[in-house]
Amino acid sequence: MCRLLPGATATVSELPLTYRTGTALLPRLTETCRRLGFRIREVRVDRLPGRTDAAARALFEVGLTPTDEE
Repeated sequence: MCRLLPGATATVSELPLTYRTGTALLPRLTETCRRLGFRIREVRVDRLPGRTDAAARALFEVGLTPTDEE
C-alpha cells in the first residue's frame, strides 16, 4: 500500500511525447517509470491529426510517491 508521510505531498508531472506506434514504447516507458518509483496516474494517447503514418502522441501523468509501504 502506498502512503505519504505526514506533511509530505506527492509531486505530479506531465510527460508529453510523440512516437511511432508499433515499437512497444508505451509498455517500456510504463515499466521504466514504475521501476524508478513513479506512479502512473493517467495516460492519454491520440493519433496525430492529418497524419497517415504510424505517428501518435501520448501524455503521461506521473506522480512520485515519497514513501512506499507494502
